[in-house]
Amino acid sequence: MNSFNIEEYLENLSKDDTEIIIIKKNIHYLPEINNFPKLKLLNCGNNKLKKLPYLPDNLINLYCQNNELNYLPVLPKKLQYLYCCYNKLKKIPDLPQDLESLYINNNTINSLPDLPINLQLLYCNYNKIKYLPRLTENIKELYCSNNNIICLPDLPDSLEILICSNNKLTYLPDLPKNLKILFCCDNKLVYLPNLSETLKELMCSNNKLTYLPDLPESLEILNCCDNNLTYLPKLPSNIEELYCNCNKINYLPNLPNKIKRLYCFTNQLSYLPNLPVNLMMVDFYNNPINNLIINNNDISLIKSQIELLNLFRYLYYCIKFKNNFRFWLWEKIRKPKIEKKYHPQYLVENLINENIDLDMVLSSW
Repeated sequence: MNSFNIEEYLENLSKDDTEIIIIKKNIHYLPEINNFPKLKLLNCGNNKLKKLPYLPDNLINLYCQNNELNYLPVLPKKLQYLYCCYNKLKKIPDLPQDLESLYINNNTINSLPDLPINLQLLYCNYNKIKYLPRLTENIKELYCSNNNIICLPDLPDSLEILICSNNKLTYLPDLPKNLKILFCCDNKLVYLPNLSETLKELMCSNNKLTYLPDLPESLEILNCCDNNLTYLPKLPSNIEELYCNCNKINYLPNLPNKIKRLYCFTNQLSYLPNLPVNLMMVDFYNNPINNLIINNNDISLIKSQIELLNLFRYLYYCIKFKNNFRFWLWEKIRKPKIEKKYHPQYLVENLINENIDLDMVLSSW
């Protein structure tokens, strides 16, 4: 098969072309492209390029992923979209203020320049970043997993998605009020801040958490496995998936009707609450309750066994605490009422009025 001739390809293009797409052509260099003044999109991804030529001023979208780039040229001022993942970049040049989306995953970048005011999407996973620059007020999505980040900057209220897993974080800053998705797995977190009321997904597995904050009603998915939790807070009514395996949980709260998946294996559960009708999957192996209920694939059988077991538990505790309940009822309710009513002071208080009928008071007393 004839090899691709990049120079011949460019010569055959019109000078008025607005797009140049050269994907998977096994090219090692890209000639100058200054003679395409109207060029708005350049896609040279999946090649073997080690550098890029000077970029035209009107360029808006640049795709140069999956190459061998060690550095980038000066970026055009009108650039809005930069996708340069899977290269060998150690740093990136100053970013134009019009840039809205920046994808620099899977490089060896140590730090980032100041972020442009219009930036909305920042993807910098799998680098060597220790600190992020100040986040601008328009950013909506931040993906910075698999770095060496020690702490995050202040998070603006515009942020809706925060993915910061597999770093060296020991705490998180205050969360934005509009945050919908939070992934902070595989860090060293010992606690979480108050959660946003709009949060739908929370992934905080493999940390050092001993408790969780109150969960918002909007939450649909919770993954808190591989921590040091001994209990869970009240579950929101909208939750559909709960992953709390590999903790030290002694009991589970009541399960909302919408929940469909429950993974609570490897804990210290001696019983489970009744399972909702909509539940399709449950896994509770390696818990004390396994001695009473077999963890198999028959969800209907598991539900009926748990309900029966809970009935016996209820009956057992009713019998066990019957006498205690009677004592509490007497000491806390009946006895104080009787003592108040039949105390001599009660009679004195009713006889203060000179016009009162003594016989009536005595009979009622």
